[in-house]
Amino acid sequence: MVNDEVRWRSAWVADGATLLATIAARVLASMICLDDATSRHRSNPFGLYDEIQIT
Repeated sequence: MVNDEVRWRSAWVADGATLLATIAARVLASMICLDDATSRHRSNPFGLYDEIQIT
């Protein structure tokens, strides 16, 4: 029973670490994008409309 609790806590800690790493990676990526073009990043955060020409 103790062993199951240790496994559960280990999995919970690993999930939390993964979540924090994901958040940190997204923040870092957004900072790099903001350095590139701040106004374009706000209106087009993932570059989805870069290839669409609006005339």
